[in-house]
Amino acid sequence: MSGDENPGAGAAYALRRVAMLAAGGEIHEAARVLAAMDENRRDKVYELAVHEGLEPLVLAADHELDPSRAKRARSAAGRDLVVDDCIATAAAALGGIDCAFLLEKGAYFRDALYPWTWTRTMVDVDVLVRPADLERAADALSNAGFRAVGPHPTRPVSGRLSLERILVRDRDSISVEVHADLTHERFGFSDDVEGLFRRAVKTRWKGARTLSHEDHLLHAAVHLARSGLDDSLKHYLDVDRMARVWRLDWDTVIGRAGRWGCASALFFVLNTARFLFATPIPDPVISELAPGGPRAWMLKGLLARTEGSADEQGAGWGRSCWKATVLPALYDHPGDRLGYTVWTAITRLADLACQI
Repeated sequence: MSGDENPGAGAAYALRRVAMLAAGGEIHEAARVLAAMDENRRDKVYELAVHEGLEPLVLAADHELDPSRAKRARSAAGRDLVVDDCIATAAAALGGIDCAFLLEKGAYFRDALYPWTWTRTMVDVDVLVRPADLERAADALSNAGFRAVGPHPTRPVSGRLSLERILVRDRDSISVEVHADLTHERFGFSDDVEGLFRRAVKTRWKGARTLSHEDHLLHAAVHLARSGLDDSLKHYLDVDRMARVWRLDWDTVIGRAGRWGCASALFFVLNTARFLFATPIPDPVISELAPGGPRAWMLKGLLARTEGSADEQGAGWGRSCWKATVLPALYDHPGDRLGYTVWTAITRLADLACQI
């Protein structure tokens, strides 16, 4: 991204620029970019920001907030306090039963990667536990005031067999998702659960640790690949912030990506972050991660489509039937995707059978 705002660029480009500057603490520069927009364009940026999970960053940079947007900024800051209390409550509940756990994604990113915690939106609080601790962790949270949300009525079998439990605190509608692996599935990428706990680092919450920096980056790639790359733009901004804020050991990242089977996914995600936010990824890293054979052709085609439409559609740029056909290329071992697909088909058929 260039240093100056491009008046001819679309709202998606403008949003990325404002969000990147605000996330880096360059509020005055972000405010300058916003102030240069006419009212119609600013409204489009706000509309897209809500969709992409970046509204608080735009609100933080806007020095001309109207009453309704000022109210939304106060609401975001208030919700952030609730999220903080939710994390503290969950940490105390799990610590009370001596259950080791790790905070994932936004619960840690809001502290580590953004200038103000309220500027990183949170849908829920994600924690990782060992598979053997999944049920007792859910029970501990239930005893701490969270209500377990059972499997969706249409998924009685697949929901029961999943490696996650969802609980919600009714008084503020904040949910905690307890995961027994990073990918939430029984097939596909390997995430080395015990290794994750060995490498974990401390957080400001008593008894709470989180993934190492390198594991956080790999998790981001796996998460985006699992979601079909359709997650909001904030997840790619997270990747950009990791590369800018943390001193990542790129040799470790590359080696571990190979062992997890997610080097291809990481290649795509880092290239996409580079395009969207000019993320500083060393060229040798990209070269080392680049897949060969048909997978290289498929991913380069997907990247070309991404770059060709990003300025018009935000993070939904690549959504197409064609894209769905290349998703297996995100797996270093495409057969893993087949195993996941077969498993999903069997469990969903079982769900249907229960409804007949």
